[in-house]
Amino acid sequence: MESNLFDLSGKTALITGGSRGIGLAVAKGLARHGANITLVARTEKQLEQAQRQIQEETNKHTWTFPFDLAQTDQIEDLFENIIKETKGINILVNCAGITRRAPAEDINLNDWGQVIDVNLTAVFAISQAFCRHRKHIGAGGKPATLMAGKIINIGSLMCHAARPTNTAYASSKGGILMLTKSLAVE
Repeated sequence: MESNLFDLSGKTALITGGSRGIGLAVAKGLARHGANITLVARTEKQLEQAQRQIQEETNKHTWTFPFDLAQTDQIEDLFENIIKETKGINILVNCAGITRRAPAEDINLNDWGQVIDVNLTAVFAISQAFCRHRKHIGAGGKPATLMAGKIINIGSLMCHAARPTNTAYASSKGGILMLTKSLAVE
């Protein structure tokens, strides 16, 4: 089904967690509207499959970057490599996420930390890199505002609700809600 709701021709979108699930669906949707696609996910084989699907279905150029977002101290380097390869990112979709289920009194701090790192800290770190990139590009030689780029953060019903054994995930997604609001006002 062809849609003319919007045209993303000439734009490049970066989707974390883009090799499957919601991230892959978002990537395909953006590609169908004309965007070239950059995928970041942990598993190279799944990235290659997603790349093939997107290119076959949309004929849009798709780059892949295997990377574990739990390595938050290396996200700036990842983003610089992405920019070198793609020549620029216009749209950032933070979709990657993990969970570790356990009752709150039993979850170990390593599991807690992994969930917070991937679901919240990585989103902040890659959003920072994206914002710096968009400002650096500028518009007509002048510093660009963030209006020149778009950040889309994928939350969860867990932004507003809680379930047993999901404390780390709910906390990270609640953090995404407030991070998104904070980035929007800045």
